[in-house]
Amino acid sequence: MTQTHQNSVKGGTATAKYSRINAAYSAYSEYAGECRRILERFGADLAFSGRPTLETPRPPCFVVLGGNRGLCGSYNIELMSLFAKTLAQHPDALIVACGKIAVQYCREKNISVCREFIFNDVPDYSEAKELSEYLRSLYAEGKTDSIQILYQKFVNMLTQTPVCEPLLPCGASAAAEEDEDFRTVYIPDRETVLKKTILNCIDSAVYDSLLECAAGSQAATIMAMRSAYDNSQESSDKLETKINRIRQGEVTADVIEISYEPPEE
Repeated sequence: MTQTHQNSVKGGTATAKYSRINAAYSAYSEYAGECRRILERFGADLAFSGRPTLETPRPPCFVVLGGNRGLCGSYNIELMSLFAKTLAQHPDALIVACGKIAVQYCREKNISVCREFIFNDVPDYSEAKELSEYLRSLYAEGKTDSIQILYQKFVNMLTQTPVCEPLLPCGASAAAEEDEDFRTVYIPDRETVLKKTILNCIDSAVYDSLLECAAGSQAATIMAMRSAYDNSQESSDKLETKINRIRQGEVTADVIEISYEPPEE
């Protein structure tokens, strides 16, 4: 199998996966946006029962969402560069590595991690919930004061931007003001409803980040394979032109040699 054919096969696989991920991401993004707005408005109302009151601050926790494969241009390189800069600023941070590339990077650099997660190329909600529950447990047990997610934010097929976004603690206001003409009725009570809602919104935020990471990874793979295919075609065309010119030159030389008649003495 030629390298061009291999690139074509990989690009086709990435295209199929991207179509599935993009469909899921597009369908989920509006819901995820509403969940993020709920977190911004009511997130500070979430109180984890049993979380100890600590006199000394705890280190931050960074969750690195990397891809599962290489051959995707600068996608993983840019993310790992951001991760290295962040780790340099917080050398005592807790690290959760997600994705084969992030796990491999931490192992090669001897970076201590709390836990490793490997997700499918097309992640599902159950995988996000497992990660979210683990992160919530770290925060609830008082092992960290904040949790932030590092990943490639999906902009479009051509652009992914490495970002570091906060997950916990969430919300800026402990209680949202309600309009005097409109009172919200909470059943069974406000605390129970908000806690359940906010926990679901945190799960949703993690899943949305996984979908963005997966969509960006497959999009970067498609573009890398397309670029490799175009470069191979260009090299092939140049080589073919060069060969044809050499062959034409040899034929011309043979014709001249055959047709040449030395002058009579």
